[in-house]
Amino acid sequence: MPRLITRIMSDTPDRPTEESTSSRLTDVWWALCTSCWNRTPTSRPSIAEIATRVGSASAT
Repeated sequence: MPRLITRIMSDTPDRPTEESTSSRLTDVWWALCTSCWNRTPTSRPSIAEIATRVGSASAT
């Protein structure tokens, strides 16, 4: 478990392959994920912004 915590705390995870996500992890979704992982809490999107971005991503 300590290695997992160290990995999470040290860097953004690698983007999963298209095969592993059945090509559903688009650039828009990945950008949303990585913005939520920003090291600076005030730089992360608010829940309202996340909801807006999810709604927009789902509509495309």
